[in-house]
Amino acid sequence: MPKISGVLSAVGKVKGGVKVSHNKNTADCATVRIPAPEKVVLPMSQHIGAPCIPTVKVGETVSVGQVVGDTDKYVSAPIHASISGKVTAVGDVKLANGLTCCGVTIQSDGEMRLFEGIEPPKVETKEDFFKAVRASGLVGLGGAGFPTHVKINVPADKKIDTLVVNAAECEPFITVDYRECIENSWDILSGIHTLREFLGIENVVIAVEDNKPLAIENLISVADNSFDKENKINVMTLKSKYPQGAEKMMVLSATGRKVPVGKLPADVGCVVRNVGSVAFVAR
Repeated sequence: MPKISGVLSAVGKVKGGVKVSHNKNTADCATVRIPAPEKVVLPMSQHIGAPCIPTVKVGETVSVGQVVGDTDKYVSAPIHASISGKVTAVGDVKLANGLTCCGVTIQSDGEMRLFEGIEPPKVETKEDFFKAVRASGLVGLGGAGFPTHVKINVPADKKIDTLVVNAAECEPFITVDYRECIENSWDILSGIHTLREFLGIENVVIAVEDNKPLAIENLISVADNSFDKENKINVMTLKSKYPQGAEKMMVLSATGRKVPVGKLPADVGCVVRNVGSVAFVAR
């Protein structure tokens, strides 16, 4: 892979794409945690896959981090209470897309009390890792919402040699991935090492559009460290165009490999993870 100014340049040329006007008005705004709301409505369908079934009933008291919805279906992920308080309703709720699904409504008690027993998972094997990722409820934070434990549990007959960390953020308004790179670059690096360790992945490409120089600088600073003695973790700049962050386009840009129609990145030896998802794995 050719290097330019200390980073890799794209090795595959993506045809098409459009130049869009970027309005990244929040790029220089530090992330701020919003105050806890007085009430939350938690739909049981928050990801690609089977919706969850409520595990709590009206009148129950719940705490932050407590599972309030789950299912035995493989392609799914549990849903947790984001506030502490009392369950006031379990039933149909309207989603932003106009569809209806079951939801759990919690009225806050103002305490933000953490659920008893929450502690870092003990992860010693690959199976432990998959279970921990599922239990966390993590789904793809790049927008697709695919359950992460499914995506990283690659079939044994597929050899994965490259992790592509998608930090392109080609959408014209959002800056969440950019802020992740600025504020939590060491979480990103830690998540990368965790994925490499348990998935047995050799090479990592952190792909960023070239209109984000500060993010690139931050990522280079953490990628170029003593933990990566063999230089297996590299930052790559991509041309700024939409939809550069689309998974199959990202694989082509980062590795030069084309994902065939009807196939997945794993079929060409790659796993693609959003930069926020990778940081969440570490946390």
